[in-house]
Amino acid sequence: MTVAQESVGAAPRPAPIVVWWRALRAYSFPASLVPCLVGAAYVAFAGAPVDWRFLPLVLVGGVALHVGTNLVNDAVDFQRGVDTPDALGGSGVLTAGWLGARDVWIGALVAFGVAALVGVPLIVARGWPFALIGLVGALGGYAYTGPPLALKYRALGEVWVFVLMGTLMVVGAGYALSGTLPPRLWLCSIPVGFLVAAILAANNQRDREGDHAHRVRTLATLLGPAGARVVTIGLVAGTYVSLVALWVARCVPALALLALLTVPLAVPLLRALRRDGPGRPLAPGTVERIAALHLFFGLAYALGLTLHAVFAR
Repeated sequence: MTVAQESVGAAPRPAPIVVWWRALRAYSFPASLVPCLVGAAYVAFAGAPVDWRFLPLVLVGGVALHVGTNLVNDAVDFQRGVDTPDALGGSGVLTAGWLGARDVWIGALVAFGVAALVGVPLIVARGWPFALIGLVGALGGYAYTGPPLALKYRALGEVWVFVLMGTLMVVGAGYALSGTLPPRLWLCSIPVGFLVAAILAANNQRDREGDHAHRVRTLATLLGPAGARVVTIGLVAGTYVSLVALWVARCVPALALLALLTVPLAVPLLRALRRDGPGRPLAPGTVERIAALHLFFGLAYALGLTLHAVFAR
C-alpha cells in the first residue's frame, strides 16, 4: 500500500486514545458480552457447578476476539477499496488517515493475543476442548473478512456471525465456567444468534448500494431491497419465535420469557424495516436500535435464567 492510499481523506488527527477507541468500535462490545452472559446464566440454570471466578476472563476474552475481528474487517475493507470517506460502515480511522493499515493489522494481532493470554487459565482448568473453542473463535473472527475465505464477501456474513457470536460464544462461555456442556446449551443460543445476525443484516441492508458498487456480495446485494428487508425482519421476529419455542419445548424456564418485555422495542423496528424499499433507504439509526435491542433482550434473557437458578436453590 502506498503512502497516498494510507492518507486518503486525511483529517486532523485526534489524540491516540480517541483514535484507537474509535478503531475498536467499543459501542459494539455488547454484541460479544451478551452471549457470554447468556452462556453463563444457562449453565447455572441447568444446575452445573459454575466457577464464577472465570467470568471476567470469559468476558475479556470474548471482547478481545470481537476487537480482533473488527480490526481485521477494517483493514481488509480499506485495502480492497470498500471503505471510502463516504462509506457508512467501518470505524473510519483508515479513511480519515488517522491510522495506517499496518497499524490496524498489528492491533488485530494484539487483540487476538490478549484473547489467547486470558484463555490460558481456562485451558489449564478445562483442557483441550476449550483450547479448540478458542482457536475456532479466533480463526473464525479472522475468516469473516480476512483472506482466503473472506466469508463476508461471499454472502455468508449473517450465517457466520450467528455461529460465532451466537452459538460458539454461548457454548464457550458455558463450558469455560462449568467444564460441562449441558445437552441443550447450544439451543439456548438461537435467539441470541438471530438478533446478532439481524444487526449485521440491517447493516448490510443500509450499505447495499455502496457494497454493490464495489462488487461486495452480501445477502442484501444478492436479494435486493425487498429480499434484504425480509431477511432482517425474519431474523428479528425469529428471535422471539425461537424463545417461545424453547420455552414450550422446556429448554428454558418461564422466567426466560422476561426477554419478551423487549417486544415494545422490537415492534417499531419492524415497522421501520418494512418501510425500507426502492427509493426509501433504511431509516437512520435502525442498525443502532437493533444493537440496543440485542443488548436489552440478552440482559433480560440472562437475568431470567439466573433468577430461575437462584430460586431453584
